[in-house]
Amino acid sequence: MGALMVILVSMLACGGGAATDQAPAEAPPAAAASGPTKAALDEAAASAQPMQPWSVAEGALKGKLGEPKLNDATQATWTAADGGKCYLLTVTKMMDSVGGALVAEVPCS
Repeated sequence: MGALMVILVSMLACGGGAATDQAPAEAPPAAAASGPTKAALDEAAASAQPMQPWSVAEGALKGKLGEPKLNDATQATWTAADGGKCYLLTVTKMMDSVGGALVAEVPCS
């Protein structure tokens, strides 16, 4: 599990590990009054277990957080603004399964 997190963090730091034609997800505006909170992102990240079937995880994540800001072949992302800070949940895909989930603070746009 520790090695998976190292790989996940390395992939995220390097732009997700795969090139896509889509622009990276943007951070939410700092003044966003609606949408998920950091606590909701943390709860959703904890529910997305590695090797869980992607279709099951995606349905649960959309039920909790709504549609992702980015959803491509390698990852899905959701954003939140909470207490003047902005957060990004990235859930990576490995074939038809969850690779991992990570919530990180990001600059607000």
